[in-house]
Amino acid sequence: MGTMSDPTPSKHAATNRRPRTAPNGAGSLFQTERRLQSGEVKRTWKRVQDVLLNNGETVRVTGEGATAAEATTRWNNNLIRKQVAAGQADPAAMPLKRAERAMKMRVLMDLWLDAKTPQKLQEGSRAGYESKIRHYINPYFGETPIRHLRAQELERHFTHTLPAVRKKDGSRKLGDTFIRSVYWIMSAAFTWAVDKQHLDRNPLAGVQAPQRTQKSPEKIEDLVSAIADDVPQRVFAGIHNAPDEARWALALFGMRQGEVLGLTDSCIRFGRGARPKNAELVWEDGRRDEAFIIVHQQLSRHWQRHGCGEYDAKMRRWPCKKRSADECTMPQGEAGQYIKPITKTKAGKREIPLIEPLYSILKRHHEEQVVRRASPAFKPLIGMETLLFTSRSGRPKKEVIDRNQWRRLLKDLGVTQDLRLHDARHLAVTLLDGMGVPPILIQRIVGWSEETLDQMLANYSHQTGEVVRDPLEKFAKTLSSGLSNEAKLKLLQDQDRQRSLFSQ
Repeated sequence: MGTMSDPTPSKHAATNRRPRTAPNGAGSLFQTERRLQSGEVKRTWKRVQDVLLNNGETVRVTGEGATAAEATTRWNNNLIRKQVAAGQADPAAMPLKRAERAMKMRVLMDLWLDAKTPQKLQEGSRAGYESKIRHYINPYFGETPIRHLRAQELERHFTHTLPAVRKKDGSRKLGDTFIRSVYWIMSAAFTWAVDKQHLDRNPLAGVQAPQRTQKSPEKIEDLVSAIADDVPQRVFAGIHNAPDEARWALALFGMRQGEVLGLTDSCIRFGRGARPKNAELVWEDGRRDEAFIIVHQQLSRHWQRHGCGEYDAKMRRWPCKKRSADECTMPQGEAGQYIKPITKTKAGKREIPLIEPLYSILKRHHEEQVVRRASPAFKPLIGMETLLFTSRSGRPKKEVIDRNQWRRLLKDLGVTQDLRLHDARHLAVTLLDGMGVPPILIQRIVGWSEETLDQMLANYSHQTGEVVRDPLEKFAKTLSSGLSNEAKLKLLQDQDRQRSLFSQ
């Protein structure tokens, strides 16, 4: 029965019945009992009241405790939770249970990452997520219970705090696209928390996602200027008969860095060969003599992790005081490069006709690579014995070295525009578009995926790479316009020879 602190119980308490009316609008407060499995009868107090929220919704709030006062306290706490969920009250006012206090932001991010299986999150993507969480989420919200997070402070994080992060020279460090990715990581984690009932609602539901970074006027100007100055043609002429001619030629034809560096002998058909080993690419009868590049894989690398202990978000460093996990005193996970049997996007899986002069350039490079493989100094990694582009020792080329070589090439050729290696791909698309090639064929040539063109790409899924041969040949003529007259004559002879070969 009631204690000294209990209010006077209602007349219905003895009969375990609820009052039919709520005195003074306070809802129903009554004592109830239930029989446990042991046979013991447990008596508790319960408060029930329907409450009208600001959004017009009427919700039933209950609270139960050993005393009437405890039941009223829990009823008040549950009311605040419902008001917070409806956006009517500040999350900071919400009382938390022990488990809810333990669910801090850093705990949520760890649980969310662990819940994402390798099939849903690639190794490189996971490493990128961990880095963003470590540097731009946990230092700001890591110790905050997720039920106390407010939309206003989260919005300020994306509109003021992150844009204010600066480099040592005072320039802005984080672009809008990067900040947008941090937003979507947090939003995805909150959505997962709601699904697992750790949260009642996503705190970011009312916060607009940051906009993507638009190309700066300087970058657009560099690309336009490069086209006007015939940079693609100048580069193509400058690499003529150079040791890395095939590597840069493929870049100028719009292939991604990972796709080029991941090419193996099985990806190239120089004509008159057997059917490819890749069972997913079915070749029709009569096409065994045609030359193609089959893009279905890419060079990637494993991402190691620090094994020296927990990251200190306040000091922003690992116990080993090394920034890179590769330099950690106790690194975890596999290291090194490997061939990933998928492309960056679904549309990236494609076949590219080997037209002239690309055919002759790649054929010559392959023959030279075969000779290099016979050298005792050629020591490739297991499973990468047939890579087309390697270092002198036979190891796969490192991406950073590949990019530095591209910048050195542009410098040697007197190119003044600031062009990344990936900009060679943008130049190829720009040239193709300027030649009037339909966007759908440009998509097939470069494997460029656009959500708005998914349906159009699906309409072409039954066609082969042959549909892009004509625009590629026109593109090759445009790209080769910077060659010497002697080289142009050689190109015409190679084209005639190739057409004769395939017409036999």
